[in-house]
Amino acid sequence: MSGVTELATAARSGRPNDRLVAPPGHCRNAVPDQAAPVYAATPERLIAVVDQVAAAEPRTRETARTPRARQFVQVSRVFRFPDDITVEALPCDAGATLAIWSRARYGYADFGVNRARVDRWLAAIGAALDRPQEPDPSTRDE
Repeated sequence: MSGVTELATAARSGRPNDRLVAPPGHCRNAVPDQAAPVYAATPERLIAVVDQVAAAEPRTRETARTPRARQFVQVSRVFRFPDDITVEALPCDAGATLAIWSRARYGYADFGVNRARVDRWLAAIGAALDRPQEPDPSTRDE
């Protein structure tokens, strides 16, 4: 596996084929499309939910990881074009937030695919974190 893209220093291409959501000031070389949501969770819980969301996506595989960041590639159904997705879970005063950047490797425009992906992942993450966490069965009293 190659390394996870460092979003704090990443630069956008200027082409309309990516989507970046991050907390204000996190990306020194890029302006996010929107501010990231804040979750009542730890960064570790947030990245675990990211793993679940990515695993539920078709044609998606993890290509790199750190304790609080993941790199994925998802290929299009018909032409098998790869898009790269980087997610970092970050601590903040109210719990955790994230930076997520989805971008096409090739071409100029993506017909909104990366925006739709980021919106879908954020909705799934938010839904998962709003649900009560299931207790670990190994710690259940008998």
